[in-house]
Amino acid sequence: MESAKVLTKKERRQLRQQGRVPHKLKELSKATQVLKADRKKDNRTRQPWNRPKNADDGDPFPGPVPHSHSQLDKYDWGEGLDVSSLRPGPHQAHAWRRERLTEQALHEMATGEMLLQEEDGFLYADEGEDTADISQSDLRDAVDITSATKQFELRLRQFGPYCANYTRNGRQLVLGGSLGHVAALDWVTKQLMCEVSVGESVHDVKWLHNENMFAVAQKEWVFVYDSQGTELHCLKTLHRALKLEFLPYHFLLTCCTERGLLNWLDVSTGRIVTQTHTRMGRLGVMCQNPANAVLCLGHTRGVVSMWTPNVPEPVAKILCHPHPVQAVSVDHTGTYLATGSVDRTVKVWDLRTYGCLQSYRLGAGASHLQWSQKHLLAAAVGNTVEVYRDCITGTPDRPYLRHKMAGSVSGLQFCPYEDVLGCGHRNGFTSMLVPGAGQANFDAYESNPYQTKKQRREAEVKQLLEKIQPELITLDPVALGQVDTATLQEKVQAKEKLLFVKTPKIDYTPRKKTKGRSKDGKMAARKKGVRGLEQRKYIKEAKKASKALIEAEKGPAKAATATKKAVLDRFKKKSL
Repeated sequence: MESAKVLTKKERRQLRQQGRVPHKLKELSKATQVLKADRKKDNRTRQPWNRPKNADDGDPFPGPVPHSHSQLDKYDWGEGLDVSSLRPGPHQAHAWRRERLTEQALHEMATGEMLLQEEDGFLYADEGEDTADISQSDLRDAVDITSATKQFELRLRQFGPYCANYTRNGRQLVLGGSLGHVAALDWVTKQLMCEVSVGESVHDVKWLHNENMFAVAQKEWVFVYDSQGTELHCLKTLHRALKLEFLPYHFLLTCCTERGLLNWLDVSTGRIVTQTHTRMGRLGVMCQNPANAVLCLGHTRGVVSMWTPNVPEPVAKILCHPHPVQAVSVDHTGTYLATGSVDRTVKVWDLRTYGCLQSYRLGAGASHLQWSQKHLLAAAVGNTVEVYRDCITGTPDRPYLRHKMAGSVSGLQFCPYEDVLGCGHRNGFTSMLVPGAGQANFDAYESNPYQTKKQRREAEVKQLLEKIQPELITLDPVALGQVDTATLQEKVQAKEKLLFVKTPKIDYTPRKKTKGRSKDGKMAARKKGVRGLEQRKYIKEAKKASKALIEAEKGPAKAATATKKAVLDRFKKKSL
């Protein structure tokens, strides 16, 4: 049998140019065409979305999914970019694609609402009854078994009063007794994670970025423990702290002390970011604004001050009450602020306009206030906890729910994504059922109550990569993405006479020289050299003037630091 001749690339190219194709190549091309046709056929059978729709197999609801304006406004991110104002080209095409993807994501999120099966609901009473008269035992008997287990009471009479804190996903709980008892547990399954006795007073407890670490403000310093109760760190720079707050997007642990100091500690590096002396006395009332990470402090003069780590003075002050402020709380949207005073008044403020929306009186001064995710307001009055509904749009005359504790209340917090209110008191801890308090559905990328160990590790790495620097904490976070056009124009107008003006025209006529030194080329070179020298002198003087202007702008701050006298300056010899 004769073996097939192997053709080189050059011979094949020549045969193709002549229109002659070898027999082997013809068979190969036919085989590849058949294979491609079979693959297309297989793809059509495997992927039903590629098949043409017949009349019998058509969509019963053709066209896009209709959405109401209220559904789209819920997920809308504001006005988009005016693409038509851009210059035609690749940048405009990229902007078109980005706007189209944004609009597509908006409609997909609105369409995904039908997959959210959980719905929030409130407690409604029959005619002639009031929801405040319904006790927790009646609620426990009326709800299902799973919800009934969320109402419980821990009787810990030896080490109270207790403060409590839930994790961001609402799964774990840490308790701290003022006499040194600290315990962490999974409150849903009632499984104890750790229990220690620190041997000194405990003022506050706070979970850090996940359930593996929590901070405890003890008598002298702040200690960090892991979920097994092992001491990890002793933060001696945080001395005699009274209240703790953790900023999850910045990895900052903040505390206020009895000496009037406000501290920000970066837990990812272990360094103090800022330590500010407020000069407003003992700081025992503090909360954070979850929307912009600004700290709100309540003072004895009835003032609520707001602080950031990059400004040594308060960025805002509100005179809320004529008497000392006992409790402050900001809702999760950062829009509403609730304050309570010893004069029995509770006021609701709008942080967009700093105006008072509602003001009403309680039976006694509210020692603690707490907002829920659905804008229910819980107030601790002595040994009684009262929950109010619709306290933003109107002034409620009666509470939504009321429950009496076994001792005076020392801490309140709503559990995220649950209709549960945790109350620490003199004799232990009580978990209350509050229908309609929590959001019915959660975002698993933000906080997942059912996350696995692998998901927790990946979320921790992602949080560290997306960590926000403390210099970006401002009262108005929207201003970070904008350009300060007024200040920019002022700077340009002030310096354009010095740096951006055109150098003056220099008229120079060189005198004639003998021996061929006054030729046209040499005359032009001498003119150019003299003009360049004068222009360089002018630019040098302009730079000196601009530096003097910049130093004059910074002069008041330098003068203030220069005139600040030290304690031992009085012993210095005066120069004659």
